[in-house]
Amino acid sequence: LSGEEKTKKKKKKKSSVSKALEVYSWSEETTGLLARCLAKVSGTRKGDCLFLHGKVGSGKSVFCRHFVREVTGNDSLAVNSPTYLLHETYDVKEQDLSVQHFDLYRFSPERQLEVMLQRAYFDECLKNDVVLIEWPENLPDRYKDVERLVVSFSLAPSKGEEEGEEEGLFNEAGQGRRIKLLAEGEGSTWGPVVEALRDILTDGGSKTL
Repeated sequence: LSGEEKTKKKKKKKSSVSKALEVYSWSEETTGLLARCLAKVSGTRKGDCLFLHGKVGSGKSVFCRHFVREVTGNDSLAVNSPTYLLHETYDVKEQDLSVQHFDLYRFSPERQLEVMLQRAYFDECLKNDVVLIEWPENLPDRYKDVERLVVSFSLAPSKGEEEGEEEGLFNEAGQGRRIKLLAEGEGSTWGPVVEALRDILTDGGSKTL
């Protein structure tokens, strides 16, 4: 290829990372609302994978609980983080797939976890089910570039800490969560979902829930 042809080919290649969406939540209920909204917008698609990052108690398990309940259509379903079990399976009514909820908090990316993931048919789950992964940083390296939606939880800044914040963005105590959604992975199908969710919040006139 000539230099010009190589340049054109490079321009046509799709980026593996989309623009991040940041949302502020002030309660477990509103974090759950975001999870349910995301589940509705994305639909139920085989191969969907979500990486959930954040410290203990930041909202990952709350998000997973409401996401699973929305996808399964069961609002009374008990959904707890499988911290000691590695993962839990939730069947989706009238569909040939399940939601697989993994929690890797107590596992290291060494041989132990590799073997346990094999026993859980992790590769097949990634292809055929919807997969939620808490503490994905503990995954073996070969899984860290899969097509995914990264959902990151952190403490929201105190009132007045950011320049130009919209009125009412922070409550008086400055408490809450900043939740960032980012589509990653070559050819990720999560990009349009993130943009659709961004449009919903924009139409509502706020990036808070």
